[in-house]
Amino acid sequence: MKIKHLAARMEGCERSLLSDESFISSVLEKVVDALEMHLLKKLSYKFEEGGGVSALFLIAESHVALHSWPEYGFCDVEIVTCKADADVEKGLEILVKEFKPKNVVKEKWEYTHP
Repeated sequence: MKIKHLAARMEGCERSLLSDESFISSVLEKVVDALEMHLLKKLSYKFEEGGGVSALFLIAESHVALHSWPEYGFCDVEIVTCKADADVEKGLEILVKEFKPKNVVKEKWEYTHP
């Protein structure tokens, strides 16, 4: 089994997108669909103070999560999967296309269990 984990901070995003709960949900759906993963449950919450959104998509293969801070123009995303052929970089490309950040800081690692 191989586990892929991608974490990224997207900086300089359009602030209105970072507080739009339905937009964030639609973007995460695109990621799940593009990586051909199996969605089990969606959970999201919009905070009154600051307008940030936390969204978690539980998938059969692990999860996709996003936490936004519109007041600072950035969000943190994570794609974790044990699906061997899932391209987590492709998932990040979708996020970047939709949120149009000025800067992306990412970390990616894989773990193969013997």
